[in-house]
Amino acid sequence: MHQQAKKWYLTRQTFPELFQRNVLRFPERKAQMWRGENGKDEVVCLSYAELGVMVQEIATGLLAEGIEKGDRVAIVAPTSPQWMWADYAILSAGAISVAIHPVLSAYEMTEQIRDSGARLVFVYGKTVLERLLVSGMKSLKSIVWLGPGEKIPEADFNSGPSFNIVSLETFREKGREFFQKSPLAYGQRWRSVQPDDAMTLIYTSGTTGQAKGVLHTHESMTCACIRDLCALPLLTENDCLLSFLPLSHSYERQCGHGTAMFAAVPIAYALISSLGNDIRLFQPTYMMGVPHTYTKIYTRVEETLKGSFQRFLFRKAKAAGLSFVNGIMDANGCVDMTEGKTRSGAVFFVSLNHRIMDFLVYRKLRRRFGGRLRFVFSAAGALPERICRLYMAMGIPILEGYGATETCNTVAINPIEAVKPGSAGRFCKGVEYRLAEDGELLVKGKSLFKEYWNNPMATEAAFTPDGFYRTGDVVEVQEDGYLRVIDRTKGLLMLATGHRVASAKIETLFSLSAYIEKTVTVGDDRPFPVVLVVPDFGAFIRMFRTSGLLFDENLVRQFDGGYVVSPEFIQIPEVVAMVEIEIALVNEKLQGFEKIRNYLILHENFTMEGGELTPTLKVRRDVVLARYRDDIEKLYEKGPVLG
Repeated sequence: MHQQAKKWYLTRQTFPELFQRNVLRFPERKAQMWRGENGKDEVVCLSYAELGVMVQEIATGLLAEGIEKGDRVAIVAPTSPQWMWADYAILSAGAISVAIHPVLSAYEMTEQIRDSGARLVFVYGKTVLERLLVSGMKSLKSIVWLGPGEKIPEADFNSGPSFNIVSLETFREKGREFFQKSPLAYGQRWRSVQPDDAMTLIYTSGTTGQAKGVLHTHESMTCACIRDLCALPLLTENDCLLSFLPLSHSYERQCGHGTAMFAAVPIAYALISSLGNDIRLFQPTYMMGVPHTYTKIYTRVEETLKGSFQRFLFRKAKAAGLSFVNGIMDANGCVDMTEGKTRSGAVFFVSLNHRIMDFLVYRKLRRRFGGRLRFVFSAAGALPERICRLYMAMGIPILEGYGATETCNTVAINPIEAVKPGSAGRFCKGVEYRLAEDGELLVKGKSLFKEYWNNPMATEAAFTPDGFYRTGDVVEVQEDGYLRVIDRTKGLLMLATGHRVASAKIETLFSLSAYIEKTVTVGDDRPFPVVLVVPDFGAFIRMFRTSGLLFDENLVRQFDGGYVVSPEFIQIPEVVAMVEIEIALVNEKLQGFEKIRNYLILHENFTMEGGELTPTLKVRRDVVLARYRDDIEKLYEKGPVLG
């Protein structure tokens, strides 16, 4: 309670009001940090006063463009300082920020912009600009080039419509001119924003692969930030957030940028490609991550060890760390990771061994993380228990949580005073919940989204009659109140990398194949998707017979209108080759992280009698995954075999 009393930043307001509060109260405090253009260790900083000028000039540029309150303005850019400039300028102009993921295909990107009705787009990167310019979207009023660099790239865009493309500096100059003519307009606009006004539109994949626009208000986003900050230790001006996950997703934007803005904490921008170096350079105290992030970092640490003695010492440190963590767990399997707390419970020898290894190994590892990390977050997939324990042993608590874009993220989180490896934490204050008959988690709270944009039917279907949001996840609430996710009923796979993959989208693409009967996509908490394939045995047999290809007829027999084949049938080279061709055709229509990297051909069809199909012939994923669990493990042990 004493720490909560010190949290001066737990206030309710719109985000333009929040931004102006920081500009006026902390003008000299660092707001943003990033690497200079030379790529070396030069750090560029922007204070809140400087950020205030930047946002004002861009916002008045929007006013000069005729952007009205409630208009939609899109941002198609990677995580960068410019993303934040555009976001707060849009909000300060009373408009709605439309977050578009920059790696989307040209079709998906333009469809989301069309659906939102965005009148203006901020873009970063030549590839993004090219996709927009050939889109044929006549609704766009202007495109503002955020970078890299001031110069707009040259390319042949004759196939697209005529767009007004301006550099950020030109747009800011337009804003300065507008401000001189109408000095009161900017203040009047941002002050006109109300808590229940729409704030942002974030597109998230549905189970059919059709993206839906999740609409959040200033109130729902504010409540989400307060909810998270109540669950966290006190943040001060000495803290620093490291930002590298996509700002086009709600996780980084709200849990990261949102909490940092509330507490007036500096934000440092990193690249995934140089994450290790950036962590050491900026020395953050907290950051958002996905399970894959922490697993990869730990793996790379092991890979950099030189010499047999270093590897031997590291193995000893891991063993000592895991023994120590196990020793200090309470009866419920929780560990108090509160800063400065003396942890007891482990036997003397185990504790002493850990202190020795901390001096020899772990303190050096903490320096690789910048030496100042207080805690880190993990979401968008299950964090392996062992990884959680290893970071605990290192002195870096990973606070794993659970949420969704529709809930503005955190529904449950591991409190730092009671971290339970392998769980998604305890429900946050202000979150009501109950379980449906099938175990699906239903939640209610002030951070829930307002609606799916342009989709009233989907909005109605997302809620129970009494206002609980249907998460689509089957969960278990343990006796101690901790949450464990059992299955995702929506068929939305969460890769270990943090990407979301709609299994129905992939499986629908396979439904067009003449040679494949059924598919099941696998990928939850895995580094990439794989697919289980049931061939259309009749189609192959017909193809073999009509083309004159010889095969052993003893491998097949006709049964109940279909065919039953022996395991040797699916090893016929022509069957394997055709399945790979079909996968390649599907992969051409998928984004990079969605692409199938390995596969398993099954020699048995799915049936209702076997329990794999429902009476309506839908695949029971849990039954199939359980039946082929060992084969799936072998696929991932083998690794990716398809490009």
